[in-house]
Amino acid sequence: MDSNTLYYFFSTVAQVLAAICALVAVLSHFKINEIKTFLVGDGKAVYERMNNREQGHQLKDIHEHLKYLARLRDSVGRNSISGIKEVIELLASLEVEPKKRG
Repeated sequence: MDSNTLYYFFSTVAQVLAAICALVAVLSHFKINEIKTFLVGDGKAVYERMNNREQGHQLKDIHEHLKYLARLRDSVGRNSISGIKEVIELLASLEVEPKKRG
């Protein structure tokens, strides 16, 4: 085997691996953006339901309700998934509590 053959083989392998890494990075980026868009849309839906005080989307204390409603509105405006998650987790915990008692 010629030394040039090994040189070109290993340089080609490196280029192929670099191209695969780039494709995985691009696909991951788009998938993460898709998931983030979905979660922010979920936050918008929860905000609308809280704003309309629909069943299961309201807090008993009006001051706490308004505080979390404003926090959710700001989080949706900033596309902050952690802020949206906090409010959704609070609503989910309130939904589970009555079922535990009954």
